[in-house]
Amino acid sequence: MMTSESVAKVKGRWTPEQDKLLGTAPDANIARRLGCNEVTVRARRVRLGIPATCHVVPWTPEEDRLLGTLPDEELARKLGRSFDAVANRRARQKISPLPRPNQRAWTSAEDALLGTMMDHELAGRLSCHAYVVAHRRRQRSIPPFANRPRAWTRAENELLGTMSDSRLARRLKRTVVSVKVRRHRKGIPVFKSKVHAWTAEDDKILGTRSDEQIALLIGVTVGAVKHRRSRLGIYSRRKSERT
Repeated sequence: MMTSESVAKVKGRWTPEQDKLLGTAPDANIARRLGCNEVTVRARRVRLGIPATCHVVPWTPEEDRLLGTLPDEELARKLGRSFDAVANRRARQKISPLPRPNQRAWTSAEDALLGTMMDHELAGRLSCHAYVVAHRRRQRSIPPFANRPRAWTRAENELLGTMSDSRLARRLKRTVVSVKVRRHRKGIPVFKSKVHAWTAEDDKILGTRSDEQIALLIGVTVGAVKHRRSRLGIYSRRKSERT
C-alpha cells in the first residue's frame, strides 16, 4: 500500500522531510522506505547535488541465506539493495545464480504436471529449481498443489470409522481434521475399540510367553496384555526367567 508520502513524491511533490532522507542511506533503502523505485530516489538526489552515502549496510545472516533462492533482481528489490550489491555478494559466497524462469522451454506434458504435486517435488523430477516451476505455474494461473483438496477415493471412504481418526489420518497422509469432517459428512460414527472380555483361559497363559505373542493369540493389543498381567501380579516371561 502506498503511503501519503510516496503518493506526493510520485506526483512530483517532494516534501522537505523526504529531501532530508536523501544521502543518509543507500538509494535502495530510501526507495523502500518511501515506497518508490531506486531510480526515482537517485534522480532526486543527483538533482539536488546530494552525494551518495558511503555507508555500507552490513549483510545479516538472514540475508545471506536468501542468496541464490531468488533471481538477483528480485532479491535486490526484496532486500532494498542494489542489483550489483546482491550479485557481488552472491559471487563472493560462491553461490550459483538462479536461472531466469523464462529461459526454460516447457513441453505440454510438463505443463500438465503443474499443480499436481508440490513445486519442489516437480522441480526435482524435471531437474530444475522450484522457483522456475512456481513461476511457470503462476504464469498459467494454476493454484499450488497444497491449496487443492485431494479427492477421496472409494477405498479411503470405506476405512472411515474402522479405526481412530488420528490413526487413519496417518495412514492416508491426511490431516485429522479432514478425516473427522469426511466421517461426519458420511454419517459414520466415531470408532470405538472393543473391550476384550478376559477369560480364565486367557489369564492362564499370561506370563508363559512374551506379551507380543500372547497379544497375537488372544487378539488384543500388547498394552492390554501388559495391563492385565500387571493387574494380576503376573511377571512377564523375561522377568520370570531372570529371577
